[in-house]
Amino acid sequence: MKNLFQILTVICFSLVLVNCSSDDSSNPPSTQEQLTINVNGTQYTASAIMAAMGNDNKYFELDSANSDGTEGLQLRIGDFNESLSPVLEAGMTYNWNGTDDTTIFYQNTQSVYGGTNGCQITITSINFEDNTISGTFSGVVSDGNTVDDQTLTNGVFNNIPFSIN
Repeated sequence: MKNLFQILTVICFSLVLVNCSSDDSSNPPSTQEQLTINVNGTQYTASAIMAAMGNDNKYFELDSANSDGTEGLQLRIGDFNESLSPVLEAGMTYNWNGTDDTTIFYQNTQSVYGGTNGCQITITSINFEDNTISGTFSGVVSDGNTVDDQTLTNGVFNNIPFSIN
């Protein structure tokens, strides 16, 4: 699991570097993408974000890393494979329940922590014309050792562009 998350982090950074250009637009977008959360009271801010919608809009995944690559966060909402799953909607809250793919992963230099009961992700808006998504999230993630649980509060993702797979 740790290797998978590290690989995803490297891929995310690679895509950001490949997509950077020296001729940035002089007209910045009116709404900027962002992802922030407090981890045990310390703010995590993503500087590299990659997101995708799949399974006919029934699954969303977001991968992110901070500027020095020492922390990463992954959000998964919905069901990756199940064709009978509902389409993701704005205004809905999705909870970790162990039966679908909804979860939160957080990684730091110590370990990879996965979602537990109490993790929830709320989609506040989805724009399928512009392919952007916004929402909030929180919960407790664990590496299996309850002493090291990480409490995630005040998580926000705004105007995150996503590809459709």
